[in-house]
Parts: sequence; structure tokens; C-alpha cells
Amino acid sequence: MHSPDSIESRACISGYIVLSGIWWGLGAFALWLTIARPSSDSAPVVAVCWTIGLLWIAWLRGFRLRIWDGVFEYRDGFYRTYSCKLDDIKSTRTQWISWRFLWRALKVPRMIVDLTDPNAAPILINTKPFSRTSIASFRDLIDRKEK
Repeated sequence: MHSPDSIESRACISGYIVLSGIWWGLGAFALWLTIARPSSDSAPVVAVCWTIGLLWIAWLRGFRLRIWDGVFEYRDGFYRTYSCKLDDIKSTRTQWISWRFLWRALKVPRMIVDLTDPNAAPILINTKPFSRTSIASFRDLIDRKEK
């Protein structure tokens, strides 16, 4: 059980459905095709689709936001953990940032956690895998700690 000053959130179920569900559905269709028409040679398609679905699940399982014992912690989809003390947080804000991918600059939304140490890099949080209510709860708890 969490105390009022601790909270934890993981990727919401809709992310799993949207990102991996299509691959599981395609894999199921390819499996049906393999069983119904053995000469269709679609067994490798089943393996590829279900592997991609599993990779999406593994990526989403990595996401976690947590506040506990006065520590803020964010883990991204690649299981990299960023943490700081709640007292070290100056502010939070949402901003579109540029992200380079395959020679293109993409604009992506991020929640930015600014720290009191001017030399510390801000923590950039991908909020898309989390529910809106959990992000709001985190911001409320952080804002209460700032006062």
C-alpha cells in the first residue's frame, strides 16, 4: 500500500492494445492461414508478427513513474532510470522538443522536470504510455512538495 506521498504508475493498458494488439492480430490471422492452407508458407509471418508484438510489450513494460521516500524516479522504455530527490525539483512543464531520427527532426511532447542544480540536465519524460490521470497525480504531488 502506498502512503499519500508515494505513487507509482506504469504504462496503461490502451498502449499495450494499440501498439502490440495489431501485431498479435496479424499473427493470429497468419496462424489461421497456416492451419487452413498449409501450402501458404505463412508460418514465418506468425513468428515475425508475434516477435514484434512481444518487443512492444517489453518496451512498454519498461515505463515506470514513481515517487517514494522523497525520491522521484522515471524509467523509460529502454529500462534507463533517472532519479532525483523531490527537494531537487524546481518545476515541471510540458513542451514539444526536437528529436533527431533518421536524418529528420521530429517534434515530440515531453514533460520536463527542471532541477535546482543549474548544471544538472533536466529529466525528459515520455508521457504517452501513461494515463492522463497518473500524470496529473504526479504533477500534483510534485507541486505540493514545491510549496
